[in-house]
Amino acid sequence: MQKDNFFYENITPNHELPFRLLVHNTGDEHVVLRHWHKSFEISYTIRGENPNYYLNGRLFTQHTGDLVVVNPYEVHGLSLPKNPNRISMTIMLPDKFVRTTGYTSQYAIQNYISHTDKNFPRLKNLLEKLYLSTCNSNNAQLALQIGYGYLLFGLLIKNYACANKNTVTINRNISQMDYLKPVLDWIEKKHSQSISINDLAGVAHISVSYLAHIFKKQLQQTPLDYLTDVRLLHAQQLLLNSTHSIEIITELTGFSNEKSLTKAFKIKYQMTPHQYRLRHQSRI
Repeated sequence: MQKDNFFYENITPNHELPFRLLVHNTGDEHVVLRHWHKSFEISYTIRGENPNYYLNGRLFTQHTGDLVVVNPYEVHGLSLPKNPNRISMTIMLPDKFVRTTGYTSQYAIQNYISHTDKNFPRLKNLLEKLYLSTCNSNNAQLALQIGYGYLLFGLLIKNYACANKNTVTINRNISQMDYLKPVLDWIEKKHSQSISINDLAGVAHISVSYLAHIFKKQLQQTPLDYLTDVRLLHAQQLLLNSTHSIEIITELTGFSNEKSLTKAFKIKYQMTPHQYRLRHQSRI
């Protein structure tokens, strides 16, 4: 199980590139908790599907050849099952890169772009060239990748951008996310400890009711449900990569007892922690 522990991330470029270019071709289970960042994230499926893609309050499947664009501050996440045939690519454009193009935040790019869209062939051509360029590592390929990145963003702006009409709502959402950021960071660091809803509200210096409101609005979860998800992800990692007993894993991940861990694990993953470990025994 691969787990990405970022909630609000400042995207850093790859080496010499002015953006991050990632190829996902292991087919491993892949979980990314719901989060946001001040960057564009472009996801392209080359082969297979990305099911359980969460974006702006809805779940959907990203099919082969389809493009998903996450605008700055849009909440998104993933929960992918193991699929050795799945290959996908992610391009993450940080704010510094975007500003060099003259783009302003008064526009947003369409989130889901189907491979059947009339304007998609040019995008597909660029995406495939970008993917093929990752198979080689030299200065010529680096220059091509930079050029493809700018061309790709230019085509998205030209064909799929529209005005952000309600700037008041956008600014309110960003303000609420600023309250959430320290809470999510604190949960990640302190998940193994006993944590109450009052503890979380205290971290953000807001009332319990307002914390619950912004969690529901921005993440579509309660604060304690989110805490449980974080604990379950850490439990999965320990089941996969350690020989700790279930009792020890319960203590390390913050569950009150083994029964509580097992119940939450079964609800989320339709099997007990012991069954999960047996299924992935070869990895330990």
